[in-house]
Amino acid sequence: NGDIDWSRLKYKSLADLLYQRRDSQTKIVYINSDGKTEQTYSELYSKAVKNAAAMRRLGMKKGDKAVFQFIDNRSYIEAFWACMICGITALPTGVLEDYRSRNVNTEKLAKICGVFGKLYILCDDRSKDDVEFFADANNVDAAVYSVSDYSSEDEEYFCDDNLDFREPCIYLFTSGSTGLPKGVGLSQYKIFARTLGEVQMYNIDSSLSDFNWMTLTHAGGIVWSHFRAVYLDAFQVQADTAVILKEP
Repeated sequence: NGDIDWSRLKYKSLADLLYQRRDSQTKIVYINSDGKTEQTYSELYSKAVKNAAAMRRLGMKKGDKAVFQFIDNRSYIEAFWACMICGITALPTGVLEDYRSRNVNTEKLAKICGVFGKLYILCDDRSKDDVEFFADANNVDAAVYSVSDYSSEDEEYFCDDNLDFREPCIYLFTSGSTGLPKGVGLSQYKIFARTLGEVQMYNIDSSLSDFNWMTLTHAGGIVWSHFRAVYLDAFQVQADTAVILKEP
């Protein structure tokens, strides 16, 4: 019930926000079936700029599109921020149980890829062979890179204005119950606006502790939880959905 106070926005872009967290010791805790790991925002920044350098070395550049096929939330988040730094639009989609047979899920993923034309698919190391098989079998015009392919320990790259503020920086997709998943493009403007509005309405700050077990392919996971916590420099827990459903 009112206008957003844009004077409270201190960042020119998502990449700039992460840069401002480069010295932050606030933690992200990742929980999956193997246990838990921790990462400070400072460590996330360091990993993101190294991944960005490696992505550029592979030929990925501003204006490209990258489909995400990550089982691991940490790999997803590190790739997301690297893409924001490089100016690459993220297309996170749910991972498939079976990439090698023609089924309703491979058809949906192939349709999503077909809409965007030539693109990249980023995935976990363990699923790279299956994802490459999927791309070849479905005539998807994509280069497939796994975490090891775009990991760098030496080079760094950072830019805070590779993305147009009002153009989509991420697309989030429906389940596709009608056949073709519908994609909603979110710009940096929309992401910041939602977060600023919530901060303004509820007066939340860095004292917030965030626990999320929604998938990061949903706005509730990546925007309402992860991004909001980074924006506030707040502690967050990102738990794998399957772990929580197995033992609530």
